[in-house]
Amino acid sequence: MSDEVHKTAINIICLFLSLIILGFATQASGQDNHLSVQQRLYDPSKPTYSSTKHLPIQLIDSLEYYQDMRHRKVSLKAATNIRPVGFFRTEKRSGRWWLINPYGHQHLSIGVNSVRIASKKAILEGLKDGPVRPLQQPVNSDTTWENSISKLWELAGFNSFGPWSELSRLSPLIAANRDYHYTINLNLLGGYLKSTDDREAYLPVFDPDFSLYAQNYMHSFSARAHDPALLGYFTDNEIPFWRVNLDDYLAIEDKNNTNYQAALTWLSEHALDRNNLGTSDYSQFRLHLLRKYLKIVTTAIKQVDSNHMILGPRLYGAEINDEEFLRTLGSYIDILSINFYHKLRPEKQQMHHWEQWSGKPFLISEFNIKATDSHKANHSGSGWLVDTQTDRGHFYQHFTLALLESRNCIGFHWYRYQDVSGQKGANKGLVNEKFEPYEKLLENMSIINRQVYFLVDYFDNQPGS
Repeated sequence: MSDEVHKTAINIICLFLSLIILGFATQASGQDNHLSVQQRLYDPSKPTYSSTKHLPIQLIDSLEYYQDMRHRKVSLKAATNIRPVGFFRTEKRSGRWWLINPYGHQHLSIGVNSVRIASKKAILEGLKDGPVRPLQQPVNSDTTWENSISKLWELAGFNSFGPWSELSRLSPLIAANRDYHYTINLNLLGGYLKSTDDREAYLPVFDPDFSLYAQNYMHSFSARAHDPALLGYFTDNEIPFWRVNLDDYLAIEDKNNTNYQAALTWLSEHALDRNNLGTSDYSQFRLHLLRKYLKIVTTAIKQVDSNHMILGPRLYGAEINDEEFLRTLGSYIDILSINFYHKLRPEKQQMHHWEQWSGKPFLISEFNIKATDSHKANHSGSGWLVDTQTDRGHFYQHFTLALLESRNCIGFHWYRYQDVSGQKGANKGLVNEKFEPYEKLLENMSIINRQVYFLVDYFDNQPGS
């Protein structure tokens, strides 16, 4: 990246964020409170979107009697002192789930994924180096990227760096601000799948080599076991558990394959005839596989690091509405993580079920929306499409207000920091390829992020809450 691009990006970001502080960004316009959206459709031959829908949305200026608190320092609720244990944990207090940070304060995780300028491959290698280390390169124009992130996070109200972020460069920033934290995606089953030549239709969780792989890989993170800034570990990303089919395991041609043998053993233990299986049998085998997976990955993590939370496999499919699946998952994890692109925001009953069934609070580990005014193809990724960056910001308000009202959500992470470039490029970022910020998007994000604890107080004091 050239010095000119760095300087231009920093100037734009500093100018924009200064305008926010001066009050340029006021509350979002409430003249319409509807959003024109298109939903991504999955045509194998050509990425496409639905016809336009005009849907009602909730903005902060529609909250009756609520006063803008962005410039107040902190809510009394967030400042509450609780017994500190030195690492993040969760606790349900007065009917609401919270993160408790290492210093004993109630906390919400407001973050962004893929905060980086390096390649994803380089970042995954760098994760193994340890929790905090200084920049290895001399201070030069390259460090302006870190400075821009510092200003952006402070003034837009973020406090977290999600998976695939460039921690080797961000660690000094995280260490200097005790409100900041980060997460890591271990990608244990995903990494194992890439390391093997097995490309069959099934998930090979019964391979003895998978357990060994998970244990060996986790040992490379031992230096992070005592880092208070680490929120926890995601075990994987979007593993298609909902596609698990017992028939695929029984169809394995190599009869010595441990996954085939595991399926036969399960049938025998349950006295089932492989030629006369019912719907519930397939569901129970899926849960059997899930328990096997969870036992392997949680054991591997806890053998190396018993201090940090297990955030689960970042669900995205039909399993987010499967009661038995979530009950099983909840007995192994600390936080239920969900990548949510299904609707403009989760429904109240759905969020209630996530907590009721899993017994755990939830984290929205991914969400975003794209806009046509970015002049990108927007063929990459799931989700929705709107016209402008202001529309993206209004979506952010609509989505996050529902989460804050739910009492079961301990955070939300936007995907991602920078737009996806190339032929299939997509407007997913806070900044474009030249590191120029999307001002209207960020204005609306700051309206929520800078007063999340006041909003929690507002919702918790509503009649019937």
